[in-house]
Amino acid sequence: MYTYNFEKLEIWQLSKNLTVMIYNTTKDFPDSEKFGITNQLRRAAVSIPTNIAEGVNKTSEKERSRYLQIAYGSSMEVISLLLISNELNYIYSEDLEKYRIIINEISNKINAYNRKLNTNSKVNIQLNKSTNKQKTNVTTNGGCQIPIRKN
Repeated sequence: MYTYNFEKLEIWQLSKNLTVMIYNTTKDFPDSEKFGITNQLRRAAVSIPTNIAEGVNKTSEKERSRYLQIAYGSSMEVISLLLISNELNYIYSEDLEKYRIIINEISNKINAYNRKLNTNSKVNIQLNKSTNKQKTNVTTNGGCQIPIRKN
């Protein structure tokens, strides 16, 4: 069976597992929340692994970084909704603390991966700048500008 690149990433695996946990937890939420906090919490949780998966396959570091930022934002949305759920007595404080630990790990890994991408991007930019050759224009007898490369 073929495995996609994103499936190999620990941050994707952790966030996928978080999503499954959120779905299982929200099964016990009141029916009156089906289209409220239950739906919003599930959508925010699903957004984390899907944005990681989508971002990994983008061609530019800037695009990859943007998707990771969205995934990070979704992880903050999840913890915010879990805090509210705890206040509404939909989840126990002990469960909230378990979620805090998991989300903290995921968000830290997203930030670390994003920093790595940004560092690599800056290194690539510096390498490109140092390897680019300067162009100089020289006028020939006919008055035409001819670009020549200068080392």
